[in-house]
Amino acid sequence: MIILDAVSNLQAHRALPRTLSYLKSLGLYTFERHTIVGDGTFENIVPMLFGQSAIHYQIPNTNDSRYEFIRMETKLDPKTKKRYQVKKIIHYPGPFDDHPFIVKNFSRLNYTTYFSEEWRESAFYNLKNGFRQAPTDYYLRQYWLSLYETMSYNKFSGNSNPKPCYLNKLLHYLSLDWLESFINIHHKTSDYPTFGIMKMNEMSHDYLERLFWIDYDLKTLFENLFQKKLLNNTILIFCGDHGHRQHRLRLTRIGSFEAKLPFFSMLVPESFKQQFPQVMKNLKHNEQSMENIYCQRECFIYHKV
Repeated sequence: MIILDAVSNLQAHRALPRTLSYLKSLGLYTFERHTIVGDGTFENIVPMLFGQSAIHYQIPNTNDSRYEFIRMETKLDPKTKKRYQVKKIIHYPGPFDDHPFIVKNFSRLNYTTYFSEEWRESAFYNLKNGFRQAPTDYYLRQYWLSLYETMSYNKFSGNSNPKPCYLNKLLHYLSLDWLESFINIHHKTSDYPTFGIMKMNEMSHDYLERLFWIDYDLKTLFENLFQKKLLNNTILIFCGDHGHRQHRLRLTRIGSFEAKLPFFSMLVPESFKQQFPQVMKNLKHNEQSMENIYCQRECFIYHKV
């Protein structure tokens, strides 16, 4: 599963023509009316990977001091009209370890699992949640944390970095290289099943134009993997989590629609098509039907994708 942060269906078709053209030649299904179930990443990732509304994962943990954080707030004295600061303790939700993370379904079936997300505070970590124990066999959280602290990375306190490079490589190269290496090593035959999630943030979240830059690289990744026959027995989910929320495009009429219609596509192997002909009819029908991530999750669980 490859997730591109803040990519709408229209933006994917605008910025990734080579990639989508190649995947469509292999039978890619694109769900034109796929909708969000919440505003941001967290609200859409949680239903996708946990099967529940994000509101269940935003309850403050008041019983564990590790999830207490001090925040300074500025207040105004009504008598003197002077401003002063006070410390306020904020209780964040606790970790996700005990929740029904979809990866657990595959771990129980002896799948080798993988998870990577570039940004330090996105998806699982934007509310200080995260995991106490690594949730997958290959978990790149520590790698990305270390990278951001090196002298070779341009420090930036905002979201998308104006110089999103480590040494002479854009960050998306690192994400793609890690994923390709994992698949090359662990996904050679159906006797060694794998389940992986890779989320890319830097090249799509704040800037519309950056997604155009990675079209060739994504196409090359898929070409390499299919030419090596490493994805012949794989269901590929290629999607966004929501539409663009940072760019001024959102202020336009079409932008207001794009924010609510994220990109979502699926590529299934020939063996799956032959084994589940009715499912294939449903997929074809759903390409033009209104649906959301809860519908797709049921597919993952039911067929043990």
